[in-house]
Amino acid sequence: MMRWTHKPDAVSRMFAMLMFMAIASASRADALPPTSKTQRGPVMAELTIEPTDVQVGAAVELRLRVSAPDGVEVLMPEFGEFLGQYSILDFAPNTTVAADGETTYTQRYELQVLRSGRQRLAPILIEFVDRRNASGDPETVFELLTDAVGFTVRAISAEALDTPLAPPLTALPPRSFPEREPVLTGVIVTLVLLLVAGVLLWAWRRRAAIVAVEAAHDVALARLHNLRAQPRQNHDDVDAFYVELSSLVRDYVEARFGLHAPELTTEEFLIAARDADQLAPLDREFLGDLLTESDQVKFAGFVPEEAKVNNTLDAVAQFLARTGDASQTSDSPSVATRIDAKTNTETAAQHA
Repeated sequence: MMRWTHKPDAVSRMFAMLMFMAIASASRADALPPTSKTQRGPVMAELTIEPTDVQVGAAVELRLRVSAPDGVEVLMPEFGEFLGQYSILDFAPNTTVAADGETTYTQRYELQVLRSGRQRLAPILIEFVDRRNASGDPETVFELLTDAVGFTVRAISAEALDTPLAPPLTALPPRSFPEREPVLTGVIVTLVLLLVAGVLLWAWRRRAAIVAVEAAHDVALARLHNLRAQPRQNHDDVDAFYVELSSLVRDYVEARFGLHAPELTTEEFLIAARDADQLAPLDREFLGDLLTESDQVKFAGFVPEEAKVNNTLDAVAQFLARTGDASQTSDSPSVATRIDAKTNTETAAQHA
């Protein structure tokens, strides 16, 4: 008869070793004191934890105090590097130097313990360099490892709870949802109202623009009518006449097309007019000729003949007629032809 013999594998041996280490650690925690003092060479380290018996969730204070004479440089542990299992509520480092040069380094932690049972705080590593001995290597780093300390954390018993638990909440009523049809109707009505409001706003803005253009056109016609009756007997009269005529056209172009003509020189205005899409090529050419003629009168002392002046007035009247209707484009052939014919008829009747 064949017999089977079980041999422990590597996993079983590792599990047994971990269990042994846990039991040994627990037994050591039983006997660990809350205070330990460790010295290596000139450096003394003292580790203290209190209170030693607390309830889970309470706070304990851990103090690490290291003293070294003058000429010994101590490197304290980084913040919380040995307290991974505890919640740090507060931390206060401090350094004092005595009259004889001895330096004391202190780190105070306030820890919150969230696990019950016997607790063991692992040894803490402290490094230092002794620069007092000139014969030795002043950069040699020595290590000091403190002894472990322990304390006890008690679990909270049911009898210790003074506050009674609140009764469970009642069941919530079923949630009601609105019907889809009223919601859809509301969305449609809202969209329709927004559409109507947009159309009304567009119409109002368009009407306001048309009214502004009509007002600018009426003002320009009135100024042109007064300008026809202005005397032109000498050079000063002609100069004043062309100044007013240029101002009339510039003000109208600014109100009608948005070009800041009164603030621009002739060259600047012609450049702006060339780039303006609202002006037809015929109107750009007319404005260039008019402003150039006005500059010749004003700066070069040029005095045009009466027939030339009348032709200029007629050209301004035709320009106002072509561009006075804000609802039509200025480059529309049918509108321009109709307005030009009407203007020519009125001009001929005035001269007659």
